[in-house]
Amino acid sequence: MGYSLNQRGLYKGVVRDPRDRNKKLSPGTLMDGLSEKEIFDILGEDPSNLNR
Repeated sequence: MGYSLNQRGLYKGVVRDPRDRNKKLSPGTLMDGLSEKEIFDILGEDPSNLNR
């Protein structure tokens, strides 16, 4: 199980087809109320590195 990020927010518990990683078997659950910083902390990314 993993994460999925789109314009609506961060979803946890996403399950993807191991043969076709673009196909979601389970869409997961939206994690409500997260700030942009909290999302990047969960994903283990430093937002300052994304603009390079």
